[in-house]
Amino acid sequence: MENLDLDVITIGRSSVDLYGNQVGGRLEDMASFAKYLGGSPTNTAAGASRLGLKSAVITAVGDEHMGRFIIEQLEREGVDTRGVKIDPQRLTALVILGIRDHQTFPLIFYRENCADLALSVDDIDPGFIRRARSVVLSGTHFSTARVAAMSRKAAEICRDNGGRIAFDVDYRPVLWGIGGHGSGEERYVKDGAVTEHLQAILPLCDLIVGTEEELHIVGGAADTLEALRAIRAKTDAAIVCKRGPMGCVVFPGDLPDSIEQGLRGPGFAADLFHVEDVLVNSIYVMGLRSLARLLGNAPEAAEFNRDADKTRDALLTKCWDEEVGAFFDLSGVAEKPLKEVTISSLMPLVLEDLPRPIVERLVDTWVTDPKHFWTPYPLPSVPASDPKFMPGNPRGFIWRGPSWINTNWFLSHALRRHGYADLADTIVVKSQECIEKSGFREYYEPFTAEGLGARDFGWSTLILDM
Repeated sequence: MENLDLDVITIGRSSVDLYGNQVGGRLEDMASFAKYLGGSPTNTAAGASRLGLKSAVITAVGDEHMGRFIIEQLEREGVDTRGVKIDPQRLTALVILGIRDHQTFPLIFYRENCADLALSVDDIDPGFIRRARSVVLSGTHFSTARVAAMSRKAAEICRDNGGRIAFDVDYRPVLWGIGGHGSGEERYVKDGAVTEHLQAILPLCDLIVGTEEELHIVGGAADTLEALRAIRAKTDAAIVCKRGPMGCVVFPGDLPDSIEQGLRGPGFAADLFHVEDVLVNSIYVMGLRSLARLLGNAPEAAEFNRDADKTRDALLTKCWDEEVGAFFDLSGVAEKPLKEVTISSLMPLVLEDLPRPIVERLVDTWVTDPKHFWTPYPLPSVPASDPKFMPGNPRGFIWRGPSWINTNWFLSHALRRHGYADLADTIVVKSQECIEKSGFREYYEPFTAEGLGARDFGWSTLILDM
């Protein structure tokens, strides 16, 4: 065996995934998108690297901006990109996605004649494959003869070198030519030809991973246990059945009489960027109260007020820190307070029924103190006393110090309602001076009123309503 300096090489599709930012809407209604690394093999390689493994990926991208994004993102994740081919004639694959709810994710694949579908056996470097302890194959790359031959060659080289082969079923019917372009969300369509194709791969494999639906297509049966038996007849590989929030079940040998009798790995709550934001929830309460007032005596008004009361109480019991005298955002399912004072810490002032002692504490401790938020042009997004305070945006950290007209709009009205008319008037005057000096900018330097960020920015026109 050659020098095994890689734990795993993943092989298959790559893409740039463009997720619609308007969660809950139709793809037709998306107005903006966020860009992410996409494709099961590339994400597997990135995930393996995060877990401490030395990973690499074999795929192909176009010689353009999106291809460079994929390579750069993989390198940021610590993935070896020597196996990423740059195709000067074809484009990087794209996927357009939306999130309607927890169960519905409409998507469109743009993969016709894309770069990774043009890979061939000539793109496999045997020496590179022999450096890996394992190879992960993707079912999608067996959908066409050219890439199927390439994937099989890599697997055979790895096995001949004593390595292990994992098979990620990764079944998307539309990528096998089943259904129209608009059926990208569909995860299972029965097809005998696909089943036959996938079963031919099984003897190569030491590990097979798929959801219940993916195991159905490999086993050619709609019943999971029956599908598992069909797979087991073709291979002795360990089989992992992914079950979403229920975790997974592993079948390393003989199959039991029930799926539940396999080796079970429990599910766990995802805790990635799970933040309960004080600012958002404060504005949410404010909006509910406004709706209740507009509805008058309608039955729905009482419902809106009840929801507002629940959210207000949660802010007071979970987010208020009596020792510091500020509200803090909560992180993760454990709701750990993020003890960083920011403009968000002041936003519960917009609550009409915020207890008076808390109002006075926020105003006296934070709002009016020149060391914190009462700068020459208030109110900055973090207090001037914070070591991370950046009054401009030298490195693009736009919420590390500049003053914003939109937050000033919220807090000037809030202070006026709580009886601090003079403070509110000062914020209005200083906000107007920022605009007179620098125009309608996205945000402003809190000591000089220098305009920063985008020009002709719409929300700074809120000065007219302050």
